[in-house]
Formats: sequence, structure tokens, C-alpha cells
Amino acid sequence: MSRGGVIIMDSGRKLAIGSPHLIPRLALIDPELTMSLPPHLTAGTGMDAFTHNIECFLSNAINPPADSIALDGLEKAWTYVERATTDGQDREARYNMAMAAMEGAMVFQKGLGAVHALSHPTGGLKGYRLHHGTLNAIYLPAVLRFNQPAVGEKYKRVAQLLGLPEREANARGVANAVSALNGALGDHCHQSTPRQPTKAQYVELIEESWN
Repeated sequence: MSRGGVIIMDSGRKLAIGSPHLIPRLALIDPELTMSLPPHLTAGTGMDAFTHNIECFLSNAINPPADSIALDGLEKAWTYVERATTDGQDREARYNMAMAAMEGAMVFQKGLGAVHALSHPTGGLKGYRLHHGTLNAIYLPAVLRFNQPAVGEKYKRVAQLLGLPEREANARGVANAVSALNGALGDHCHQSTPRQPTKAQYVELIEESWN
């Protein structure tokens, strides 16, 4: 759907390419092809679509038609990503997530933002296999808070789409809602472990395992 592509070099460097010659004459969006996608990739790619749409809308470029499409994609991703992750056979959820991904690809020609500026280099770190969409989900809440002084009123529109109360129609409210969604999409095994670690304890467990 877009004119862009990314090549990861052997060095780990990510190179972005863009050309009108990359835009397909015909794009077939078939949600049936996503039915077997496992939950963690459904969550990661779903949050990638969410991030494409919200970063486009918040971009400092002016493109009202792109903003309208981005808001529709944002609403679809917010409404259906958890359903698609929980039940991969939910056809309605899969359809709407496919549409959200398509809309995100259509509109990120307008421009993205600091989330992608962070996820592109860290996703190309040599020796790691860090999923792009998952990185976007991790970086998004902090970037949303950081952008508050420059975004202003746009957060009210986003908050409205997310169904947030008026008192949370700001950067912090939107960022907290995204963080809560990230938590809901997290690994289900966390819920059944005998002792549930905090984020800091997970870091300690990782460090202990690799020492």
C-alpha cells in the first residue's frame, strides 16, 4: 500500500527506501491470510498498525485527508487488536485489523515520528531479533508524553476515539491507555506463574540468566 521499504544490512543498519515505483498497481487485502498468525505476532503487528495511524495523525505535516484516514485506522486498531490477539479466529477482528494496517500504510506517507526514529535503529541491532511492531508499542507511551507541548488539542481527538473521559483527554491519559493496552496484550504465561514478577524483577531474572 505504500511507497516505502526497509532493508536491514549485515551490519545491522536499517536503510529506508522510498519510491513511487514501489507502489503496487493492485493490493489484495485478505484477512483470511492472518488467521493463523500467533498471538504475540498479532499483538506486535497490531500495535505497529496502531502506531502508524497515531503517529501520522500527530505528525506536524498538514494533510487533512490523511488525518481522516489515520483516525479511522486508529479507531479500528484500538477496538480490535485485543480481540484479534485473544481469538485469532475472530473474523470481524481480523478484518478490521487488516483495514487498520492498510490505512496506516496509506497514510504514513505524511510522516511518522520519534517512535519510529527509535524503533528503526534498535530493531536493526546486530545479534538481536527485536520485532518492529513490539518496539513501537514499547516506545509509544513515552513518546506520546514527550510530544505533549507540540501536539496540544490533537490529543483530545485521540482520547475521544479511545473512549477516555474528559479529564484524561491529554498526553498522559492517552499514554496511560496505550500502556494498559500493552499490558493486556502481554504474554499470557505471566498470569499463571506462581509468583508474578514486576518489570524490575523480570530485568533481574534476565540478567541472572545470562551471567
